[in-house]
Amino acid sequence: MPKKQTRKTKNTKKLRIPKWLIAVLAIALVALATFGVLSMMRYASPDEDAATDMQTTNDATKIEDAPVDASEVESSDRKDEAEAEDEKRQASEKTESGKTAAAPVVNYAGVEGENVVAGGTISNIVETEGTCNYIFTKGAQSFTRATAVLPNAKNTVCEAVSVSKENFSAGVWQVVLQYQSNSAEGQSEATTFEVK
Repeated sequence: MPKKQTRKTKNTKKLRIPKWLIAVLAIALVALATFGVLSMMRYASPDEDAATDMQTTNDATKIEDAPVDASEVESSDRKDEAEAEDEKRQASEKTESGKTAAAPVVNYAGVEGENVVAGGTISNIVETEGTCNYIFTKGAQSFTRATAVLPNAKNTVCEAVSVSKENFSAGVWQVVLQYQSNSAEGQSEATTFEVK
């Protein structure tokens, strides 16, 4: 009988990779995949800001490409000149006391949380010294809060005032901004707000 031939197989050793190395490689792979996906999303589609910038650029191009009507330019120039003249006139107007007529404006007034706030400007003068008086009224009720001025290059800003809502009864109130300095004075029109 013939002998069975047996094949000799090589004894192979299993490759042993430590578990910690597998964990590190898995984390690195996930991080790399996440970075790749985020990069593709970022560069594949423009974000809203870029789309807005592109739209603004396109709009600007349309404006530049549009024919210019000379009468519109002249009208715009006349309007700018008229506004400048009006500001000069207001600044040169005098009150009965001989001071420059200030043009205060209440920019905002209303309830914010537990306080009533108001702020305003004197649009036609630039001064570093003066007093802003916020006069709050409702019927016979009235009180005043004084603040300092905060000058800037274009006008005089009255420091904002914040008064506890407890000082106001419910209903519609008015606030007037009164300005007083050594060289100017004036009072705004009333601005209304409601306290609930």
